[in-house]
Amino acid sequence: AERMRGAPGVVGRALSQGGSLACVLAIVLHGIGSRLGWDIGQVWLLDQRDGMLRCDHQWVGDAPGVSDFATENKAARFAPGDGVVGHVWLDRQTLWVEDIAQAQNFRLAATAARAGVTSAVFTPLFSGTELNGVVQFFSRARRPSEPSLVQLMGDLSGRMGEFISRTQSEEALRESEARFRGLFYDVALAQALLSVPQNLVLAANPAFCRFLGYEQQELVGKPSRILIDPDRVGPAWQFAALTTAAPSYQLDGRLSRRDGQAASAPPGVSARSDESRRPTPPPAPPR
Repeated sequence: AERMRGAPGVVGRALSQGGSLACVLAIVLHGIGSRLGWDIGQVWLLDQRDGMLRCDHQWVGDAPGVSDFATENKAARFAPGDGVVGHVWLDRQTLWVEDIAQAQNFRLAATAARAGVTSAVFTPLFSGTELNGVVQFFSRARRPSEPSLVQLMGDLSGRMGEFISRTQSEEALRESEARFRGLFYDVALAQALLSVPQNLVLAANPAFCRFLGYEQQELVGKPSRILIDPDRVGPAWQFAALTTAAPSYQLDGRLSRRDGQAASAPPGVSARSDESRRPTPPPAPPR
């Protein structure tokens, strides 16, 4: 009972301190496993590239014989519905297995027997109603199902699921921003990002600044009209012409250089939005 009371605190501290997904899950799996009497803890997440469940995070205790079983089990891959992990993914319910030898669809029953692994619990990881993984724990001791422990495992897995979802979203955003920074700043094509409907310059890459003779700080935050040759471009850049069906067009006109001369090439205008069709923020300039 004392161990059960201490487990939520260990998990809560690890999740609140933050860090990389790998580091935090290693602490959480160790905290749950060591305090609740498990010998192995593993987290299975869905690989969006092929739709398979993969184990990228695990903790292994020091009980004899369990390391080889954990390594072999970690190397497995499951489609949703395949094996016990895939079954729990589809069923979306915690599954307690008192005797692995009697479990249906458990691929490594023979390996588990050689390692002395007897019992297991499999719990889905949720972020709200969104399922993002399965966490499983194994024990060499035979462990009958305990309703209070099943409830605790469900509570802890919910907190893990929220953290996983939040961390994955943050990592995806950082990767997306890094890709866009590369496509925006590190290219020879002159590009500027303008806000709609405010018509302010949000960002300008080095090629754009060189093309028009400006320093970046002279453009960012300024009204876009400083770039317009009033005799060659219509008002408001015709932004209203941008639609989801026609997200870009070629402007019939010229931009104005810092020295007042008309630029030599007509600009193209393109909308930038996320998957929800909402405007996306400008990329941060490289340091």
